[in-house]
Amino acid sequence: MKETFVTQTPRKIMGTAYLTLGLATMALPDLMIDISVQDPSQSNGLTRLIFQCFGLQASLFGLLALVSRFTRSTYLAIGAAILPVFVFDYWFYAVDPVLTLAGSLIDAIFNVVFIAMCWLGWRGLEK
Repeated sequence: MKETFVTQTPRKIMGTAYLTLGLATMALPDLMIDISVQDPSQSNGLTRLIFQCFGLQASLFGLLALVSRFTRSTYLAIGAAILPVFVFDYWFYAVDPVLTLAGSLIDAIFNVVFIAMCWLGWRGLEK
């Protein structure tokens, strides 16, 4: 099925968000650590490297999302893959406190938006 504005928009929103946040995390890892880690003073060079690697992976996904054509299966797989991140956010905020409330909530809100975009893209590609 040919992509239309309706089916391209969710993919482009996700791609732009991942690329932007990924680049910001690569360029400003200390800021991202301050926002999302409960005790930034516990951070070290390894923490900074891990954040920058995460940013690189997010940027790569964002770039791929911007230049690829998504199918219904693509949207379904991405939406399903995002679901365990909610468990991660809860676990590392409430059970094994590493993340700040702000870090957990920001991530959770973006993931709700991404799942909504996956649903819109999936629905838009119905025959």
